[in-house]
Amino acid sequence: MEPTGGVTELTVVGKNLAFDIECFEIQPGKVRFTFDNQDSGVSHNFHVGGPGGVNSQTDLERGKTTQTLELELTEPGRYDFWCDPHATMEGHLTVVDPAAPGSTVSGGS
Repeated sequence: MEPTGGVTELTVVGKNLAFDIECFEIQPGKVRFTFDNQDSGVSHNFHVGGPGGVNSQTDLERGKTTQTLELELTEPGRYDFWCDPHATMEGHLTVVDPAAPGSTVSGGS
């Protein structure tokens, strides 16, 4: 079943060599990540990997920049995100099965 509705919008800020948020829980479907690098003079990127062979990233860019990464995350499970040059910058998101018992993400149409 294809997801209906819009795109899930997530914003992650990189500042002081750390992400401002490290955990998301979303429904399966299209996801648009906005990565806001607020570290002037420091190169960052935003890299996502997980189930189904997901392995996508933004370009490594120096200084205050904003980048967008759009993915279709349809397989439930844990997806990790990180900045390639900075091991301390990491987090994860969980794509939940909205039909699973105990799901905290409500479906929408």
